[in-house]
Amino acid sequence: MAELSYADYLALERSTDLRHEWVDGVAYAMAGGSPAHSLLCSRILVELARILGEGPCNAYTSDLKIRPRKIRFASYADVAVVCGEVEAHEDDPNAILNPTVLVEVLSDSTESWDRTGKFKRYRKLETLRDVRTRG
Repeated sequence: MAELSYADYLALERSTDLRHEWVDGVAYAMAGGSPAHSLLCSRILVELARILGEGPCNAYTSDLKIRPRKIRFASYADVAVVCGEVEAHEDDPNAILNPTVLVEVLSDSTESWDRTGKFKRYRKLETLRDVRTRG
C-alpha cells in the first residue's frame, strides 16, 4: 500500500463516503457496522449522555476522529467522552487530541486490531484515562 501524508489522507477522506484509519502513513478502509453493532453503540452513547448530564463531560459518536500527537495515527472510536473543551489537532480541526474515555464495540473482524494496535496507539493520548470494550 502507498504511504500517505496526513494531508493526502484527509483528501482521501473527503473524496469518498468511506471512512479510513490512518496508521503509520497507510489508510485502511474501516468496515461498516452491523445492525447489532450500531444498536449497541447507540445504547452506550445514550446511557453515557444520561450519566454525564449537564456536567463538564460530553459523549460523542463515532463521527469524531481521534488523533494523538507525535504518532502517525488517526481513527474513529465508537464512542468518545471528552471532559472540558474539545481540543482539535493542529493539522485537522475535525480530529481531537483530548478524549478522556474511548469505547470500542468489538466485532469478529476488528477485535484483534482493536485490542492490540489500536489500543497501543490510543494510549499515546495524554488525556486518556480509560478504554472500554463491549461486544
